[in-house]
Amino acid sequence: MIERILFLTNYNQYDSKRHFAKYFAEALRFFGIDTLELDVNQGKLNRSHLEKIETFNPTLTASFHSFIPISGQKFLWDMLKKPHLAILVDPVLYSLAMIKSPLVTISCVDLFDVENLLSFGFKKTFFLPHAVPKSLAEEPLREKIYDVTFIGSCYDYETLRKSWEKKLPEGAKEALSLSIELVMNDNATPLQVALVKSWNHLGLSPQGVNFEELFNYLDLYTRGLDRIKLIRAIPEEVKVHVFGANAEGDFLPKNSWEHYLGDKKNVILHSPVSFLDSLNVLRASKISLNSFPFFKNGTHERLFTGSALGSLVATSDNLWVRRNFIDDEDILIVPPKGWDQAGKRIMDVLKDTKKREEMALRGREKTLKFHTWHNRAETLIQEMNQFL
Repeated sequence: MIERILFLTNYNQYDSKRHFAKYFAEALRFFGIDTLELDVNQGKLNRSHLEKIETFNPTLTASFHSFIPISGQKFLWDMLKKPHLAILVDPVLYSLAMIKSPLVTISCVDLFDVENLLSFGFKKTFFLPHAVPKSLAEEPLREKIYDVTFIGSCYDYETLRKSWEKKLPEGAKEALSLSIELVMNDNATPLQVALVKSWNHLGLSPQGVNFEELFNYLDLYTRGLDRIKLIRAIPEEVKVHVFGANAEGDFLPKNSWEHYLGDKKNVILHSPVSFLDSLNVLRASKISLNSFPFFKNGTHERLFTGSALGSLVATSDNLWVRRNFIDDEDILIVPPKGWDQAGKRIMDVLKDTKKREEMALRGREKTLKFHTWHNRAETLIQEMNQFL
């Protein structure tokens, strides 16, 4: 029985995960679960942290943040001897080290990631999509001053490709090129499946291959490619406002939005904004873009946040989106490589204010009915009680 949950928070770009923890904690308290949010630095606890943890005595620790082992294969929660829920919002292959912990349960925002963990013999996993605060339902809709917005980071995919072209053997380069096509050509092939299919199709040996590195290349490249193609496809008559910095990480080169979009007169580049400030941007957006080719059966927070704030969301296509939203009724779905088609549809729906507002309202109603942190709290309670 879950009585007290300790949320461990840390830094991430734009500070979104701290706010996810805050919203989730508020929802869990509605169901009678006591919560505490504690900011830590990659598991480095000081005396004050330890005193607060001892006093609170959590039934469960939880975090949206990634943690590295403190010693050997032991994580912070192993040291605390407390069960832990790792609430992943990125692909699970970046967090596989955690499955060695006997105290961890892992939730995923993509059903294929849940299947991956089960295939590895890890049973303590379940699907927990992104969400929005229930309180957004009480907000009046705001005036929309932006035609189209995109909020997110720039991934320098062109330079990334040049770097692996210099580094990797010919077979690996060919496999990556084929994998990119597989990922971008349909709405159902996950990154890891594309990589394995390409590797096997080419008859390459797996010996000595760093598949985690190849997966990283594939993920970051397709992220960068898809969002640039989508933004560039929007007709010149439509103003597109882009808010974001370069993606963080030593793995990434640093060409910016200016490099990729500086020649587009209809694209206005803004300084990056915090997660909280991004909500104000979405409140004022007629249409918000959501590019996430890295999940083929799951969610992204932009999908729900834009909808909940009254913006019509134009999103990447995937299986989960198709099952839960209706294209041209409560959302605009961008089919695989359908950037030009999406650009035309965006321009057309901007010309039809009544249709756009009705679509946005239906998307908002659906999101606030099925995709709040209160909904996710009910899921957590049901799923975690079987694992504790």
